[in-house]
Amino acid sequence: MGTAYAVDDDPFFLDALALTLGNAGLDVKTFSSGKEFLRQYRTDGIGCLVLDVNLPDLSGLDIQRELAARGDPLPIVFITGHGDVSTSVAALKNGAFHFLEKPLDDDELVRSVTEALRWHKQRRDREQVNAGVLQKFETLTARERQIMSMVVRDNSSKQIARELGISPRTVEHHRAHIMKKMDASSLNELVIMSVICGVRELRL
Repeated sequence: MGTAYAVDDDPFFLDALALTLGNAGLDVKTFSSGKEFLRQYRTDGIGCLVLDVNLPDLSGLDIQRELAARGDPLPIVFITGHGDVSTSVAALKNGAFHFLEKPLDDDELVRSVTEALRWHKQRRDREQVNAGVLQKFETLTARERQIMSMVVRDNSSKQIARELGISPRTVEHHRAHIMKKMDASSLNELVIMSVICGVRELRL
């Protein structure tokens, strides 16, 4: 399902975290400092960061900012023994997944980490799909991209032909090639792909 990365400078608490998450069937990697985590962490794979707010080298917020600067969406479950409201608000505003206070409830911890891992997997899956769509879009010719942008805006073949000064039959020929290259089974699917490619804006 993924890896839970736990960072805390208290070795006894860190061992307890690893034991709780490990007993829940999760893969766990522990780190005693923020610098150690940032040095060893790799962005590939599914993961979740269980992070103490108050670390001696880098604070939890410092690590959160560093991951954001790297463009890494790793979900973070913050833990603290101080109940610092301002820190909690800052962490949540910056995208923290959960914020838990010590002493931790084991069930709540496992539930929070499991939810974070599930969210990260869904995001990674979505990114892979989007990358595939963009790769297909790159195979289209300039004319096919032009026609695709018109097709997904509900222009008929006759309208497109009239605007481009070509025959409706030629438009249909291009359209068939576009559907095949994009591996789209319907116009609705092509519209979704066009949003991913930036050809059309998402309309809610």
